[in-house]
Amino acid sequence: MRERLLGTFVFGLFSVVAACGSASDIDTSPSPSPSQGSAGGGTGGAAGSIASAGGGGASVGGAGHGGAAIGCGASCAPEQLCSVAGVCIPKGTCKADPDCGATGTVCDLATQKCVPGGGCGAQKIAASEVPSNLLLVVDRSCSMVAKLPDGKTKWQVAVAALSSMAQQFGGKIRFGLSLFPDKEGDKCTQESPILLPIGDANAAPISTLLQKSLAMTDVNYPSGPCTTSIDTGILQSNKDPALLDPSRPRYALLLTDGAQSPGCTVAGGASGAEKIIGNMKAAGISVFVVGFGGKANTQQLDAFAKAGGVPANPTSPMFYDAADEASLAAALAAIAGKATGCVFALEKPPPDPNMLYVFFDKQTKVPRDAAHATGWDYDASKQQVTVYGTYCDSLKAGKINVVDIVFGCDMAPE
Repeated sequence: MRERLLGTFVFGLFSVVAACGSASDIDTSPSPSPSQGSAGGGTGGAAGSIASAGGGGASVGGAGHGGAAIGCGASCAPEQLCSVAGVCIPKGTCKADPDCGATGTVCDLATQKCVPGGGCGAQKIAASEVPSNLLLVVDRSCSMVAKLPDGKTKWQVAVAALSSMAQQFGGKIRFGLSLFPDKEGDKCTQESPILLPIGDANAAPISTLLQKSLAMTDVNYPSGPCTTSIDTGILQSNKDPALLDPSRPRYALLLTDGAQSPGCTVAGGASGAEKIIGNMKAAGISVFVVGFGGKANTQQLDAFAKAGGVPANPTSPMFYDAADEASLAAALAAIAGKATGCVFALEKPPPDPNMLYVFFDKQTKVPRDAAHATGWDYDASKQQVTVYGTYCDSLKAGKINVVDIVFGCDMAPE
């Protein structure tokens, strides 16, 4: 799986013309017109203007930077601009610092490009992607030992697919595992603790535990109880502390091959399970639902999937309908893709959150979107930047190699 490079934060210090300065030094007033050049031997008052030494205060400056242009002006082609150096240059290049209109940028004479900070000493701090939390809530009722058309049991296929999912996405998702029904107490209750609570580096332990469960002598082999207690199984997932952590995206994945057993109503039966899932969604925990083996109860699982807030389809089947090995692998891969995060933790808070900018692959500026539809936003309480909508989709699809989060300079770092 291709790793994505997260660029460091670039904290560009403010510069006005060629001098370093603090935020209070920034001149936010419009650039003066040619008639507003300073008289005598002073320096023009606006950033980007260089007053002439002595005499009547005519300025040497490019269009848009103040002063009367000397040497080019209106003679520049549409794809050019007039540099303060008095020559026409391609747009996007520079000859001197005033050619850079963005606050906190200076001209790199070697590349003739405007860069953040320049000689003012840019500061960089680390950032990291925030892995999501995902609890696998898996049905181990007796029906899971039934064989599929290819001769493998449903349990064999499920074990292989879940192990592969954990191994493939273990770097981006913190996994946990719960199996229901357990073997303690009443056949409809879930009295043993969660088998493997969500945590770091759980991919290998999950794979090992599941592989052992293929042996008929193993305690987790689907040999009973022969009930499908989805209500208590999903209720138990709420006891995982990681699903109560709001600093990370949180998910549960319910995988079953059937329906809630009619005789099991400890946590409300099917309607109770639906209500529990809806409450989890309201608390910020989205629930994916997978029906496996081709005989799952469509009506029940559609209701669960709708309540969970992350349905596979807008209409029935709203759950992930996986009839065989290939479709189960595809369903789990799709779910993992949706569960990978678009959240980035800042090592330290920015001096001014209003001066943060996000760029993809050194060129695409991601817009800030307080509505959380498509773009990004900053949560000061969590010290995190979260990307939303199509931009998040691009991250999850692996289309983006580098993410840069920049402070002070509205341009991507070199």
